Amino acid sequence: MNPIVWTSDLDIGIESIDNQHRKAIDAANVLQALIENHEPAEKVQASMTKINELLVAHSRFEEKLLEKNGYEYTDLHRQAHDKFNQKMQALQASIQSGAAVADEFVEEMSLFLDVHIKTHDHSLRHMKA
Repeated sequence: MNPIVWTSDLDIGIESIDNQHRKAIDAANVLQALIENHEPAEKVQASMTKINELLVAHSRFEEKLLEKNGYEYTDLHRQAHDKFNQKMQALQASIQSGAAVADEFVEEMSLFLDVHIKTHDHSLRHMKA
């Protein structure tokens, strides 16, 4: 799988959120490199844990911004975050039990970030951080 590349169409114009998105993409690329280099499972697990922590923290930060700005679809946005975060945590739990799902973890993250940022998060452009 190719690394995820930050492109201008992922920029939503809110610096704090864009920086968090970039960190998540960077972390996904680190995980992908660990997988491709056949690094020990402990390193892969640690990377997945870091990513899940980043994603949950980012989701909560973004949701607070939505609430602060009175965003009409905050609950739907929160549900999308929760569903994604639960899936990512389940994939990590699967790998802890011996399943080979690290590639799926990266693919799901890549797909979600691309789709979520370009659809849901772009509607936030007008908000104040």
